[in-house]
Amino acid sequence: MMLSLIEGNQKFNYRIAGILIHDGKVLLHREKDQNVWALPGGRGEMMEEAQETIVREMKEEIGLEVNVERLVWIGETFGTYKGVRFHELGLYFLLRCTSKSKLLNTPRFCGIEGDAVDLVFEWFPIDQLPHTFYPAFAREGMKQLPMTIEHCIEKED
Repeated sequence: MMLSLIEGNQKFNYRIAGILIHDGKVLLHREKDQNVWALPGGRGEMMEEAQETIVREMKEEIGLEVNVERLVWIGETFGTYKGVRFHELGLYFLLRCTSKSKLLNTPRFCGIEGDAVDLVFEWFPIDQLPHTFYPAFAREGMKQLPMTIEHCIEKED
């Protein structure tokens, strides 16, 4: 069971995301019909450790085997997405690929999420991240990842 609660026009998500950097570029994704970019990941499942979630999500969505290096950010984000007010609690982990994959050198590729939502994945130079990459604390913090865990709160409204 994915950890997400909906009450009226409000939604709470528990999201686990991965920071995968290769050759000075970071992997981002977006839904095919949207222009909002994010770090790849997804919602945690009941009784699943957060590190297991991001390993599973990367394998399910793009077939990539990763190891978790460390937790970088705990993020609380408040805003509106697709007309729904949301509160998201996110854990952002630094990842490392466990093997060579052609995806590491493929500038843009597609993946699948859950109910067949098409995802677009793209490698972006860390110093040229899109303005539509959220959350903003990650967009700024990506330039120099903190050495200790940071707690970030972002209100997008």
